[in-house]
Amino acid sequence: MRRGPVLLALLVLLAGLLVTPAGAAPAPPTVSAGQFVRVYDPSVGETQQWYYNDHTLVRDVVTGTWHVFAITHAEPQNPLDEKSFGHATAPSPSGPWTKRPFALTANPAAGESHIWAPYVLYDNGLYYMYYAAGTPDHAAYRMHLATSTDLTTWTRSPANPLFADGFDARDPMVTRVGPQWVMYYTANSTPQGGNHQVAYRTSVDLVHWSAKQVAFQHPASGTSGGPTESPFVVFRDGWWYLSVCCEQGYKDTRVYRSRDPFHFTVNDLAGRVDAHAAEIVTEPSGATWVTGAGWNQGGLYLAPLSVNPAQTNVFLGSSADFDGDGRDDVVTFTLDPLADVYVALSSGAGFTGTSAKWHDFFALSGETPLTGDFDGDGRDDVVTFTHGASADVFVALSTGTSFGASAKWHDFFSLDGEVPAVGDVNGDGRDDIVTFTHNSLGDVHVALSTGSSFQPAGIWHDWFGIAGESPSVADVNGDGRDDIVTFTQGGLADVYVALSTGTGFGVSQKWHEQFAMGLTDPRLGDVNGDGRADLLQFSREGVVSVALSTGSSFAPAVRWHDFFAPQGEFPYVGDYNGDGRDDIVTFTHLPSADVYVALSTGTGFGPGPKWHDYFGLPGEISL
Repeated sequence: MRRGPVLLALLVLLAGLLVTPAGAAPAPPTVSAGQFVRVYDPSVGETQQWYYNDHTLVRDVVTGTWHVFAITHAEPQNPLDEKSFGHATAPSPSGPWTKRPFALTANPAAGESHIWAPYVLYDNGLYYMYYAAGTPDHAAYRMHLATSTDLTTWTRSPANPLFADGFDARDPMVTRVGPQWVMYYTANSTPQGGNHQVAYRTSVDLVHWSAKQVAFQHPASGTSGGPTESPFVVFRDGWWYLSVCCEQGYKDTRVYRSRDPFHFTVNDLAGRVDAHAAEIVTEPSGATWVTGAGWNQGGLYLAPLSVNPAQTNVFLGSSADFDGDGRDDVVTFTLDPLADVYVALSSGAGFTGTSAKWHDFFALSGETPLTGDFDGDGRDDVVTFTHGASADVFVALSTGTSFGASAKWHDFFSLDGEVPAVGDVNGDGRDDIVTFTHNSLGDVHVALSTGSSFQPAGIWHDWFGIAGESPSVADVNGDGRDDIVTFTQGGLADVYVALSTGTGFGVSQKWHEQFAMGLTDPRLGDVNGDGRADLLQFSREGVVSVALSTGSSFAPAVRWHDFFAPQGEFPYVGDYNGDGRDDIVTFTHLPSADVYVALSTGTGFGPGPKWHDYFGLPGEISL
């Protein structure tokens, strides 16, 4: 059954789009911070000045209260006497903060002469606090764990020490990468000293950790201090970002970016932040902050953080049945100088064999490739939008075993900063192209397909899918014409729809509220097979929720999968077994390049087995 193509986006975090000439590689993403404001002074209630140093912010999943835990001590600094973690609470990262009793104090009987740099995360009903336990042997600092159910009472793990390393191994930070947990921390090339490193270890249970590996090695060498302190790793818009301190000064945080969370280099600098011991904090709305603290700094500081991607891409889902057998396949665009396009066909139970090259020069770096059936022959084709000054649109039609020669189908469509999409908006069986200006004008332009080209563009809506939103195309009322949908995301997280009349889009109406909040990834697809596209959202924790279309609104969201496409992976939607119901796929986009699929039952998604073991490398666009 034909499904209205849809598209989703790599989110723009807190502003700004970079302009790239057509055919040129996009500029690298950039990271910057706004003005820092002091939000908490730990000296409150004390008779002398106190400081915070390495710290962590975490939100109570039940009450929404924010907690900060930090190295704390009276001035002047005395790192080997830092024996307690300060604790304060607030309704938001900006405060007001209320001082609480120490959260944890060093226990010499537990092998702790001092304790440094707490990091706290939540998983499955428990809060985990990782911290460095200092010892007289700087080559064998211990990594310890304490747990809590309420962020107030902490119990040391009987598994301590989780491991030991040097020189002064410290500053743990833990995040999920695919199905495993990854702990990044500060170390050296040997426990006795050497090149300053950000090391990492992996775990599946947050208690038992692998042997040391290296994510980042700086040319500088030494023992204590160095330019790899306070590592913090986040994922945004297809990139992994690593922040470390302190290269040329006490408040010199460098941010590096990579497609691979296990490999960063000094050549990948994406920005600098004027802060010591910086942490990146994301609110449920998606608002993102960077913090700072340190000796002689007077407390905890906060500033808005901006991560500007190289280009705006929105991929919410689109049909990809390239051989016309009724089952959606997968495609990946290398976007490198070779500009190859690979396809792996669906067998209904897996993506068969080794992927095959279907085109050897299509979709250069900086372009936006999508899929759709533009000539109406039942086989999906590929299209690419060059953007830039020329704003050309090229199409390569499917033969069933490859894509034919690339041909220009439009010579001025989807300018820089706009979001292109694909869908059959007039219901003639041929997919058309749509572009959202994605700015303060909010115009929506459409160019209809003739089967061999796209007609001149016309405005079909004059206020829809503005900057910061994720707009797309899908048939949400089941009339055979694709409509436009936009996710506002952020704190409101509303979903608006404008139905197609065949010659334009009608009045925008709110069809759902509180869906795809913050940094969750929205998608569109007909998951219950009733001919109407539904809403899907993928959380960073791997939870998949669905809101079914009634034809005039979307029903309340329901959880359909407990763990699929966690942070760093790219989820998509398609009918991979040909039963008329859209399923979900995820591309890990790691060096292993695994692909997993969970089939729809009509009321949920089944298990997520591996359907391909090498498809969609880091940096590629896979649909």
